[in-house]
Amino acid sequence: MRTRDINQPDLIRVDSMLVVVFTRQLSSMLASGVPIVLALDTLSHQPEDEVFGDVIDDCSQRIQKGGSFSAASSRFPKIFPPMFQTMIHIGEQTGSLDESLNRLALWLERDQALRQRLRSALTYPTFVIILAALMALTIFYTIMPTFVSIFADMQAELPLTTKLMLGLTEALRSPPQVLCMLAVVVAGVTAFRRWKNSPRGALHFHRLVKRIPLIGPMVVYGGLARYCSAMEALLSSGMNLTQALRLAGNACGDPLLGDDSAAMLRSVSEGNLLAEHLGDREDIYPTTLRSMLAVGEETSSLPDMFGRTAAFYELEMTFKVEALGAALEPLMLAVVALVVATVILSIFLPLYSTLGKLA
Repeated sequence: MRTRDINQPDLIRVDSMLVVVFTRQLSSMLASGVPIVLALDTLSHQPEDEVFGDVIDDCSQRIQKGGSFSAASSRFPKIFPPMFQTMIHIGEQTGSLDESLNRLALWLERDQALRQRLRSALTYPTFVIILAALMALTIFYTIMPTFVSIFADMQAELPLTTKLMLGLTEALRSPPQVLCMLAVVVAGVTAFRRWKNSPRGALHFHRLVKRIPLIGPMVVYGGLARYCSAMEALLSSGMNLTQALRLAGNACGDPLLGDDSAAMLRSVSEGNLLAEHLGDREDIYPTTLRSMLAVGEETSSLPDMFGRTAAFYELEMTFKVEALGAALEPLMLAVVALVVATVILSIFLPLYSTLGKLA
C-alpha cells in the first residue's frame, strides 16, 4: 500500500481517458463480485500515470477507514467531476453501485468520443495555420533580408504591401521589437483566455462561435448531444428531474445551456413542462429537441427520449464534422497560397516596375 501524501488534491489533473478506462474496469470488477476495496487496490497500479494510481489508492484507504467512494472521489474535483460523484452517490444509496458505474462508464465513453470528434475537426485548420505562419517566418528570415538592401539601393517608390513586408522584416530581425511583439501576443492571449473563461465572457464567446459557418452548428450539436446524454444517464440512475437538469447543464460544456439551467429549474418547479420552457427559448433549443421531449413527457419516457435525442445530435454532429473537413481543406490551401503569393508579389512587383523603367 502506498503511503505517499497527495498535496492539494483539488488541483490534481489526469488524462480524461484514464478516468474513462478506470470507470469501465471498476464497473466490470464490481459486477463480477469483487469487493470495492480490493478492486481499487488492484486498479491503483497505473503504469500509465502514477499520480492517478496514488489518487485511486487514496480513495481505497479512505473507504477502509469507513468513508464512502463518493466522498473520497470528491476530494479530486479536477479528476472526478460533479456528475461522477453524484452518480456514485446514487449507486451507494440504492445499493447498485455496479449499475451506476456502468451507466457512468457509458456516458464517459460517449462524452469522450464527442470531445475527440470536436478536437479532430479543429486539428487540421490549426495545423495549416501554424504551417503558414512558419513558412512566412522562414521567408522573412531567409529571403526578405536580401531584398531589403536591394530596395534601399533602388530608391524607388514601393507599393504599400512591399513597405509592410519590409517593415515586418526589420521588426522580426530586431530582438527588442520581437520581444515587444511577443509580450503583446502573450498579454493578448492571457487577457482573451481570462475573458473567455469568465461567466459573461464564455456566454458572449459561445454566441460568437455559433454564428461561424460550419463550425457553429457543429459546436451546437456537440453541446446538445452531451446535454441529452447526461440527462439520460442521470434520470436512468434514479435522480429526480430538477437535480438532473442542474447537473447536466454544468456537465455539457455549453455555457448557454448551463446559464439557462436556473431559468429551466424555476419553470419546472412552477409546474411547467420542459417542452414549454424550451419553446420560450428558441434561440438555444432547436425544434427537434422540444418535439422529442414533448413526446417523452406525454408518454413518461423522458430518459429514453433524451437518449434517442442524444444519438440524433451525435449523428448530426458527425455530418457537420465531415462537412467541415471537406470545406476546410481547399480553404486552408487557399490561405497558404494567398500568404505565399502576397510575399512573392511584394518582392517582384517593385523589381519588374524598376526593370520596366530601365528598358
